Amino acid sequence: MLDILIAIVNENLNKTLQDVQVLATALASLVKKGTELNTSAQERAASLFATLSSFLLRMDLNATEVFATANIIVEGISNMLDYCPSKITSDGLLGALYNIQSAMLVFMELNEDSSIIRKTHVKVFVRRVLPAVLYTGSVNITNCTCITFSLPQLPTTILPSDKPVDVRMLNLDVNPFCWKVGWDISRFIGYLSLTTKEGSVIPVENLSKDIQIVFPRFAGEQVNTTILDLGNFSTTVIDIPSANSTLVLKVQ
Repeated sequence: MLDILIAIVNENLNKTLQDVQVLATALASLVKKGTELNTSAQERAASLFATLSSFLLRMDLNATEVFATANIIVEGISNMLDYCPSKITSDGLLGALYNIQSAMLVFMELNEDSSIIRKTHVKVFVRRVLPAVLYTGSVNITNCTCITFSLPQLPTTILPSDKPVDVRMLNLDVNPFCWKVGWDISRFIGYLSLTTKEGSVIPVENLSKDIQIVFPRFAGEQVNTTILDLGNFSTTVIDIPSANSTLVLKVQ
């Protein structure tokens, strides 16, 4: 079935919106965990998702059509994250998500509410704002167990105050980099990027203050406990990375 879908895409690159939606729906269903795709099939499926997402950048569509099609593709990408992807698969899926963000931003108005796609393992966020709006609060997805970012005011040499900035954020609750040896990542991957309206990445560096990143914790999750023996005059340094972190001291 996967070979048939790939052949259909390669046969004629002049696809209609309906073609892309039908192909994306079929592929999203095909890659569900129960199908047990081998590594080669996963890599070809990821490449196909990347190709389908690229159509959204080339076709004459409206915002509703882009959002509806992007939802289908992100659903398929979310399904594929139930596997442990190879580097090729991971690159293909993340490339597809970047294409989707670019397509969604085409129709974004300045300081309009963020556009968000929510799927089981993937949350996609885009917004176009002036820098002054960017500093008024955190970049976050409401009602979501997601990573949030708070940016300090950036120098005008990095971000001119009168120029729009496109904010792109991804939240993944599984690790797409499980192929990377030595990266012990068990949960939550966050990605934040600032780009110009034309799509160029804005480098953020040499800041006077830190970017604050807050990771969520599921209710009922294990809490680390340390017992200090105050009788031996030992000294313990406790680092609190965020003002929103909770430290509980129990003295007996």
